[in-house]
Amino acid sequence: MNILSKIPQPYIVLLVLLMGYSPPFNFSPFSIGFAIVIAILFALKNKIVGLVIAGIFTAINIYFLLALLSEFNEFTEFSTSAANLLFTGLAIFSINVATSILLFYKYGALNKLSQKTT
Repeated sequence: MNILSKIPQPYIVLLVLLMGYSPPFNFSPFSIGFAIVIAILFALKNKIVGLVIAGIFTAINIYFLLALLSEFNEFTEFSTSAANLLFTGLAIFSINVATSILLFYKYGALNKLSQKTT
């Protein structure tokens, strides 16, 4: 579980950086700054901040799923484009949900361990 607990933080920082990417090689200064702030918050290992970030990430993913289903409903028939949209979107959603669960587990488990030692 040690390797799995280290995967969510870089993944979220990478998603924030990709949010501000525009080809050929331009990054939004806002997304770079936001990624740095999130990386600092994760480096501090604050349990409350980690749980808040996990909750916000979960809420964003629920919104993502609703947007995906809304776009899918605009197709009149199930074509290859509809299938590509649905299966790619569900794959991304599944990875994001797994990341959210790992974040909740990591910061929730750390919170319980620190309460037992004090």
